Formats: sequence, C-alpha cells, structure tokens
Amino acid sequence: MAAVYPTAVKSFKARQNYTMIVDAGDVNQAYDEITSLQTVLGAMPHQDSLDGQLKTWPNVKSSIASARRGLTHPICRVTATNFRVPFNDDTFPVFTSKQVDTHGMWQGGSTLVCPRTGWYHISGYIRWHKDGANLAAQTQEYDRSGKSQIGICKATDTVFLCGQTSYYPKGWQDLTRADTNAFIYWTKGSAIRLNVYQAVLRRERMWATAWLTAAYHRDAPTANNM
Repeated sequence: MAAVYPTAVKSFKARQNYTMIVDAGDVNQAYDEITSLQTVLGAMPHQDSLDGQLKTWPNVKSSIASARRGLTHPICRVTATNFRVPFNDDTFPVFTSKQVDTHGMWQGGSTLVCPRTGWYHISGYIRWHKDGANLAAQTQEYDRSGKSQIGICKATDTVFLCGQTSYYPKGWQDLTRADTNAFIYWTKGSAIRLNVYQAVLRRERMWATAWLTAAYHRDAPTANNM
C-alpha cells in the first residue's frame, strides 16, 4: 500500500499482544510511512551550509524558525561621527562605531565587505552638521551656491551605485540631511563605501555625521525562481 504522507497524515490503530493477530501489512504500512517521511525530510534536515560553514540547529522546527525570522541573514550598520568634508573633493568617511554587524562586514576603516553573495538593500544617510546640533543657528552658513551629495560606491572607484544630489543657495543655514538607497547584487569579498561631497562651503570644512547600512535580502533567484 502506498504511503499517504506527505499529502495526508496516516492514522494507525493500536495493537495488543496475545489478543490480536498482527498482519504483515500492518507493519509494512508503518514502514511505507516512515520511508515517505524520510524521503521528504532528507538526511540531516536540521543542518545547512552557510557562508562555507556547516550550521546545525537543535531540530527542524528551529531551522525553519531561523529562516523565517532571518536570523542568519547578514546585516551591518556603521556610523562616522563628526567628520569634516573639504570643499569640492570626494570624501570617504571613516566609520567610528557600529550598531549591528552580524557577519563582520566592518573591520575598521571606510568600507563594508560582503560576507555572502546575494541581493542586498544598501542605504546611506548623512546629516550636514555636527552631531547633536538641533537648531539652525548651530549649523554652518554656506558661503556659496552649489551642491552637496551622498552616494554609495564600490571601494575601488567613485562611481555611484546610488546617490542623491541637492542644491543650496549662498547664505543657506539650516539642519540639512540627505539619504540614498538601492537593491544591489553584491558578491562575497567585494567592498562598498560612502562617498560624500560638498561645494557650498569653501572657507572651512563642513561638519557631518553619516551612516551606512547593508542588509542581506536573498540569494540570486534560480531557474524556477526559488
């Protein structure tokens, strides 16, 4: 008799010693269901290879829960606090702290290194003033009309993968912020960094605080889009 699992759950009747005749078919039904169960689950269903290492969960339920909650997904958010940006020159902020870094993307410096090939959501955010400023009078007055911009680029060049450019008039003095984000296909071992620029304040370097975030979304889709 063919197994009913996994399309249904087989019900078995209890048998009693010495008072009931047990047919071979009774035993074979159980064997069929066990074989079907093993086929569906496969060997070592509570294990998976992630980032070149074997990960073992206590049971299958824990493995499924971990995947559903994204507990093994790489995510990193770092901050560069109170750095200075010169006039008319690309600046790559050196990060000074991290809020989360599950897979060691940040090893100091200005870059994040991809720990696992796949699709990522990356985002950058900048405040064009000293950290802690909350009034316009606490910001620097722009001494010329021009642009400021924030972008995310590869560590090996200055071409933006995504970015935002804003234009301001001479005399502007206010709490100014900008952000940029994108989904990118990021390969293991390659690095990204923030690129910030200002052409609105020449007499002195501009104060800024910036963040860079990278969050794994999924592996590349396969032929059947799984």
